Order: sequence, then C-alpha cells, then structure tokens
Amino acid sequence: MCPICKSDSKYSLTTAKHGYEIFSCINEKCNHYYFKDFHPGQGVDEREENNLKESDDNLKKFGDRNKKLLNYFIKNIGNKERFTFMDFGSGVAHISRTFKNTLGERVKILCFEPNKNLKGLYDQFDLNQISDINEANEKYDLIYLIEVIEHLDNPLETLLQISKIMDNDTKLFITTPKAVNNINGDCYDNPAHIHFFTINSLNYLLELNGFKKIKLKYIPEMYVFDSAKYKKEKLKAIIINFFQILGYRPKFKFENHLTGFTQLK
Repeated sequence: MCPICKSDSKYSLTTAKHGYEIFSCINEKCNHYYFKDFHPGQGVDEREENNLKESDDNLKKFGDRNKKLLNYFIKNIGNKERFTFMDFGSGVAHISRTFKNTLGERVKILCFEPNKNLKGLYDQFDLNQISDINEANEKYDLIYLIEVIEHLDNPLETLLQISKIMDNDTKLFITTPKAVNNINGDCYDNPAHIHFFTINSLNYLLELNGFKKIKLKYIPEMYVFDSAKYKKEKLKAIIINFFQILGYRPKFKFENHLTGFTQLK
C-alpha cells in the first residue's frame, strides 16, 4: 500500500547499487516510489566519528553555496530586523552555521535533529537543538527541509506535525531527489533514502496536510558553482522557471531534483 495516498502499489525496479526492491503507487495522481522493507531508523545517515570535523569540512565545501541560499531565502520571505528559522533534520548543521555566522543576533535558529550522537554539537555555534518536534514553541519565518523528507519513516505524520507549528506567514522550503524509473537513478545512491517523490506524490502529501502545492523551481543557489558558472546558471534558471510556470518540464542538468517553497492554505 502506498504510504502517501494509501492506494495499491506494484514492484517497479531493483536498485543497481544496493539491491533494494522499489515499489510505486498505481494511482496516477500520486505515483509515489518507496522502499517498503526499510527498518525503523534506517533513514538516519551514518556520521563520521568526529562530528565537529564533518561539520567543518562541509562548511568549507558548501559555505559559499549556503550564503547564496540564505540570500535567496531572504528575498522570498522578506527582509526583517530579526528572523526565526527552523532547520528540520539539521545533521551536522553546516547550513545553519553559515546562516548564524552571517546574520548573527538577527536570527534565532532551532535545529530539529533526533540523532542523539549529535547532542552538544549545536551548542558550540549558538544553535538551539531539539529532538522532539513538540518542543518547538516559536513563530517561524522559515522552516527548511533540505534533503530530509526522503529519509523519514513516516512523511505523512511528519508533515502533519510541521503544519501544527506554522502560521499563514511561515514558509516551508523543501528539497528532495525526484523519483526515476531507472535502476541507476541518483535518488537510489544513498541507502538511507526510503521515499522517492514524484511531483505528484509530493504535492499529494502537502495538500493532504493543508499545504499549498509546492512552487517547483530550478534554484542554482542549491548547488556549488564558481562565480562565472553561477551567473550563467542564474540566467538559465529564468528561462527554465518560466517554462515550468507554463506547465512545461524542460530538460536540464538538475531536473531530477524537486525544490521549492510552500505555505499553509
């Protein structure tokens, strides 16, 4: 049974890299892909023994990208004197470290991260960690799930919990690899991935929990480019996103990634 729409499912493929049997929903309005034989907690990524080193290494690799992403977020949520963000599934928190380093006292960031092995890491960077979503008690300008939703045991329940801590002004930003019917698909590279969303299944999930359909876009700020390449990709994004607004799905390098904002209806 499909974990998103509860329709019947069928076997679709066995992944080349890990040999996982992937099932897909037969409901064309959903068409969700998923690994049904996962064990609870499988979605948690394995971490290096030295969490601080892993965080520092990621900060060096993605720091410039993260700054561009922050600027993109502020353009979309509006500039303010003070912000409140939630980093949902923050991992080693290199994204939120960048945001905090850039905005300083102008931002309060709550990091939801149930991995107990990361306890104490966030205190070093003036980030607030919770391991239970019920501990969230702020009004958030932005909640971001960056490469997280594909790891969740129960995305239906998680999105419902998130909806309860949002108001009509809160924006939710989601990124996830798009499901493909290809045994070598990039979405199947990580053994901690459990769910593989289509555009339909992601929107089905969101609408089921009281969200608007996601405004899917090509967002170059999500990727690591040198300055010259970034300028070219920004121009390309204008054309690609124009066609996506019209309902076309142009082919481009990062088309197998779903990215965008949503809000409560």
